[in-house]
Amino acid sequence: LYGHELSETLRPLETFAAFAMDPASDFLGASKARLSPRFKPVALRTDGPKPIRADDKIFVGDKAVGVVTSGSMSPLKRCGMALGLVEIAKLPPSNSEGPTFMLESGGKRRESFSQDLPFVATARVKGRKPKG
Repeated sequence: LYGHELSETLRPLETFAAFAMDPASDFLGASKARLSPRFKPVALRTDGPKPIRADDKIFVGDKAVGVVTSGSMSPLKRCGMALGLVEIAKLPPSNSEGPTFMLESGGKRRESFSQDLPFVATARVKGRKPKG
């Protein structure tokens, strides 16, 4: 949401910026950029209007697996939305639905769900049609 998921320590494949990298091309830093990702970027939403904040911890069950990098409340969708990074090594084996994440803020946890991007579809981008 605010670009906090970009840093000098993250590899392109660990961020939402992976689309901008052509792994076949030769560029400065390509050898590091092609390393296996340690983190997986996730888009999250909650059912309630409480905003999600940066640095909220992401859990699967009782296991901390990541952190929210940026978040807010969507007045259009009336729910909390966030981008975060989860450690691939800490994720449980995948299933068809994916894990249900819990967000911890102020010692309290609440349920959140994986969300496809964009959070709100727009026809302003060439070739993209709004969903339903």
